[in-house]
Amino acid sequence: MKQFKLFVLTTLLALTVTGCSKKEVATNAAPSIVGVKDIQCIVNTTVDCLDGVAALDKEDGDITPNLKITVTPHVDVVDGYATFTESGEYSINYVIVDSEGRTSQKNSFINVLTREEYVKFDMPSGFYYEENGNAKMNRCGMVNGNFIVEASGHEIAEDIKINRLFKLKTNIQYTFKYDIQSQCSGKITALADSVECAELKLNAGHNSISFKHIVLDEEERKNVEISLCLGSIVGDINLKITKLETEYPQEAGAIVDLTEDFSFAGRVVKRIENGVEGNCWSDLEGQTAVLEITTAKEGHIWEGGMFINTGIEIKAGVKYSVSFDIEADEDKPFEVIVQRGQWDEYKFKSFYSPDGHCAVDVTPDESTKGALWLYVQSGDQVNTIRMTNLKVEEHLAPTGKDSYLIEDYKESHAGGYHCTFSSELGNFRYNIDRFGSSDYDQKVTSPTFYVNGSGGNYVLSFKAKASAPIEVVIAAPVSGGWDPTLLWSRINLSEKETTYTFFFNTNGSDRDYTVVWQFGSMNNQKYENVGIEVSQVSISLRNTELDGSYER
Repeated sequence: MKQFKLFVLTTLLALTVTGCSKKEVATNAAPSIVGVKDIQCIVNTTVDCLDGVAALDKEDGDITPNLKITVTPHVDVVDGYATFTESGEYSINYVIVDSEGRTSQKNSFINVLTREEYVKFDMPSGFYYEENGNAKMNRCGMVNGNFIVEASGHEIAEDIKINRLFKLKTNIQYTFKYDIQSQCSGKITALADSVECAELKLNAGHNSISFKHIVLDEEERKNVEISLCLGSIVGDINLKITKLETEYPQEAGAIVDLTEDFSFAGRVVKRIENGVEGNCWSDLEGQTAVLEITTAKEGHIWEGGMFINTGIEIKAGVKYSVSFDIEADEDKPFEVIVQRGQWDEYKFKSFYSPDGHCAVDVTPDESTKGALWLYVQSGDQVNTIRMTNLKVEEHLAPTGKDSYLIEDYKESHAGGYHCTFSSELGNFRYNIDRFGSSDYDQKVTSPTFYVNGSGGNYVLSFKAKASAPIEVVIAAPVSGGWDPTLLWSRINLSEKETTYTFFFNTNGSDRDYTVVWQFGSMNNQKYENVGIEVSQVSISLRNTELDGSYER
């Protein structure tokens, strides 16, 4: 009997131990990963790989911070964020391990799309090239202010083409003029929409070549591709294109109104600062620009006013008539300035306390051509001033002339600082011995680019690094001025090359802008002999689906 009881007791004990073992295994459940999904994004954007993703465990709870994330092909993941600088398909692997060592993993895919590029600064505005057959373009674009063309392996004329698209008036004969500095010789064939219009001789040294073309069509204007075919040059191609102009006959003495249907809307820019108070605006119809100074400050006339951006680029050697009507509520002194550029770069005419109709003729030269602005200033007097009927007229000469920019980055710095600068195909290097205290003491400005429609349609991206951790202001002001500005941001550079992406705001439309990097800063003054590199600068169109909605 004792043996039977012992047997029963042993059996019960075994069953109890076995039951405990099964219960222990059941409570050590594997962790789970939830919210993993495939992603589509734009190149040069940062993705939150943890967006909507969580790691959960029955025993440990939320263990999302313990997730290990790897991207293939390799991209660094920092705090769940990954920046994709190259387009293509990537896989993301999520792995989680709980406190008992049990593991789970999940995978997803990221499709990184290339942005639709709007402009790069490696080539002068409007230019592009082709290479055919065995030809190879070794280098083509802006290098230290020069438009360089270097190619090899060509056999026939059209193997190497330098192209540009022109919007030409129809039924008028144009003369195209190129200045070329060449280290080679041979022949250049000029094409208009792939049809030969001239064969030209190229000599080693300086060349001024020209040819004519006329577009016969019922439309008023046509887009025409003009090509220089360089494949008939002997040996390797090595040349610089230094100037491009067109000439065409005009109705001499005729006057063209450049401000037909002009509106002040979007073209009035406020400057109210340093204790002056007030505002400026245009009326709903855009027919009147208003400056209102409510609190004046003696001696600060220039620090309370409104800029007027005419949106007109005035050319050298051409006569322009500028007129407007103006009135003030108070009989107090103020000033209206007709000038080149926003910030008083050159004054054509100053009107002191005008009343009624004002007019002036201006004929800019090479140093004063550019964006035409007006400035109304009354910062030292309480006043309300209204401008109406702004008109700018161009007086046609017998021959019209258009110059096309061959433009590169420009560096400028205040006196007393030593800086060295170089550029190559849209990238630049900048070395600064010591920094000024103000943003503008050392800066680099990009070539101009045209914003068609809202600024919110565009995005800027570039890579940058520096040999010291310096501050940089990045901005996108209107060409020839500062406001409107599509972008203003302060960033920090480091020795690690970083990709930066900025969305423009909607302030500007239908005018030229530049990108400006400003390096002067009191915080930077503790560093000396700093090298800066900026590369892969581009302006692209935003994507309505992946970048979010924006104003068109």
